[in-house]
Amino acid sequence: MKYYRLLTKSEYKGCFLENENTLKLIKSYYDGTILNRIAPIEVSFNSENRNKYLVQKNILSFWGSGGEFVVDETTKNKLEFHYNDYFAFINVICIDDNNYKNINFYLLYIKKTIDGLDREKSKIKFLNDDYFVLNNHAKLTSIFKFENLKNSTFCDETFKAFVEENNIEGWIFREAFEK
Repeated sequence: MKYYRLLTKSEYKGCFLENENTLKLIKSYYDGTILNRIAPIEVSFNSENRNKYLVQKNILSFWGSGGEFVVDETTKNKLEFHYNDYFAFINVICIDDNNYKNINFYLLYIKKTIDGLDREKSKIKFLNDDYFVLNNHAKLTSIFKFENLKNSTFCDETFKAFVEENNIEGWIFREAFEK
């Protein structure tokens, strides 16, 4: 089975954290305490000027959040129905663009983290020529993060096919490894 690293294109609209400490948010995401959050996360769509002119897709990069994604409500509903065991969703609101103030967005929280990446044998520089080497005891799932590489999300070819069949736009799939 092929596995892919999930990424977004910089040609698509992204969002930026506002009114909150980025490092605290990332820490709360990685340790799971973000799931206890009640208040929505405030984001800006226009704090970076060029972002105003980019195309909106179903998936947005959440810049400065450690490689996470924001999804629209349509995508949330599809993922929740088919992959509920893999995701949690945290409410996100846009505070600086009237075109998006009444649209629901969600930070996509990846529930599955696995042990299994051999960091010493892998080449990880977040470039096109990265390669990932797994330990013998790696037990992979459809969507996951590695315990020792939480700023990257990986998926199998089944999830990739689901995204393509459901016309979910915004992710790119970079081949990572086979198992």
